[in-house]
Amino acid sequence: EQIGGSQGDQVLSRARDVELAIYKVVRALVPPKLDELTDAIRDAYHPFDVIEEITVPFEDDLLTLTPLAIFDDAHSLHPVQYERVERWLAQREIRVARWILTRLDALKPALSQCTNQAGCQNFEYPICGSFGCFQLPVAANADTTALQGLSEQAAALSAMMARATTQRAPLVLGDRTIRLDQPQIMGILNITPDSFSGGSEHIDDPASAASLGVEMAATGAAIIDVGGESTRPGAATVWEEDEKARVLPVISRLAASGTAISLDSRKAAVMEAGLAAGAHMINDVSALLFDDRALQVVLRTAAPVVLMHAPGKQHDLHSGAHYSDPLIEVFDWLEDRIAAVVAAGIPLSRIIADPGIGFGKGVAENLAILNGLSLFHCLGVPILLGASRKRIVGALSNEAPVDKRLGGSVALALKGAEQGVQILRVHDVAETVQALHVWRGMRDAALSPR
Repeated sequence: EQIGGSQGDQVLSRARDVELAIYKVVRALVPPKLDELTDAIRDAYHPFDVIEEITVPFEDDLLTLTPLAIFDDAHSLHPVQYERVERWLAQREIRVARWILTRLDALKPALSQCTNQAGCQNFEYPICGSFGCFQLPVAANADTTALQGLSEQAAALSAMMARATTQRAPLVLGDRTIRLDQPQIMGILNITPDSFSGGSEHIDDPASAASLGVEMAATGAAIIDVGGESTRPGAATVWEEDEKARVLPVISRLAASGTAISLDSRKAAVMEAGLAAGAHMINDVSALLFDDRALQVVLRTAAPVVLMHAPGKQHDLHSGAHYSDPLIEVFDWLEDRIAAVVAAGIPLSRIIADPGIGFGKGVAENLAILNGLSLFHCLGVPILLGASRKRIVGALSNEAPVDKRLGGSVALALKGAEQGVQILRVHDVAETVQALHVWRGMRDAALSPR
């Protein structure tokens, strides 16, 4: 801090990297019963100390950990965003560490077993990953096949960190370019009879509905998300011709005003018609799985697409959910789905990920995901958060009805902004924009040198 300027920022960033790396690997390799030890190491370690090695107990043995290389290229995120990324990347590594510890236990006969035997020597096997490289003492006659699996896991974690720290390209939506180096607002305009938003009041008046969208854009929404089908639990599927009749007149009017438009639909025919009418991107709650033609429709265009996690299939997106670790399982599902869509030919640069708050998830699952949103940066794509007015807000606020969930919705939006979410899908645009302005002002003031 005394150095100041960009050099001071680099020194502090490097110090945080080193501190986190040492803490993460110690945390990952010691059993839970030694949490007190890892906490003591974390608390005692000074970020400017140079640590060449750490020796920690493991079962009846000692493991000597030697860092060789630590986070050389992880500084491209904003410091606040980076802090959240590294924190939840650490959680991801701790989960993988459960598997590592199991393998180490199975390999116990090979680990440092000849320490007290005459004529027997150990060698050190390197485990390398995003946390750096460390030497694991192994008996010289051990079969290292299983240990190679540890390095493969570490390599996967390195790839995750690389994806997390890559800058996200701006979205080009018609004549508008939406920068993603700061939170952007997506205003919700649902033209359905049972919508949370004001669009339901104008279901038979597309001109008034479009005017509402233009007003949201003028208030600060970078994108207007137009939908003609409710996907709340128990909602009936809307015939695609009825859905088109609801959204196309609104989309064409918004396009004429120069507004950036997202089409919220899971039906290929609606997507085709909506894009032709002037929509610029697709927001599909089924991640292009509901309609067999949807992927090809998006593939033939240059439109970005939002892939959302939902555990259900076809008409019921909310059923079939059984989670043991919702944050990791939703991440893994999105990672697999993104890989499949990229393999089909849609570039990664056109994909946005949505963890699907409220879709087949209870309060506990939603909270786990909301508290760990930064993990989704490791997907390598922008994150969209849609938590506005949802059931979780009512559940945490004495069962507040939908029209009384403004405060909780803004709180969840700020939670997303804190963790680097690029797009916040909200009903209450003006209030959320104001909250973000204050949040950014407080954050920038805190980070500015005095």
